[in-house]
Amino acid sequence: FVDTMIALAQKNKTLNVVEDQVGSPTFTKDVAMYIKTLIEEQYPFGIYHAVNSGKASWFEFAQKIFEYTSNLAVVVKPVSSAEFPRPAKRPAFSILHNTKGPQMRPWQDALREYLE
Repeated sequence: FVDTMIALAQKNKTLNVVEDQVGSPTFTKDVAMYIKTLIEEQYPFGIYHAVNSGKASWFEFAQKIFEYTSNLAVVVKPVSSAEFPRPAKRPAFSILHNTKGPQMRPWQDALREYLE
């Protein structure tokens, strides 16, 4: 999503981004470190939700990307899912809660590192 937004911003002055779908943005590097910790510290077998803490709509996520990427001047406009049809149906609220494993940093911190 981050790379797609940046690529689109390099070609467009305005981007329409869905605001009525909320999730837990998560950096794959953090997921890998989470899994490593589970293995090394011998957490019990089971299902774990490895997500950076916090939540954001796709629109809020895109806004933060461009806040942290000062070299791109783009206007991000909120739109509803109905205005932005996708082939796959997506849930409006897809937040996962990390309740069993080690806590992960806020998604904003992970995004900053990813963009660096």
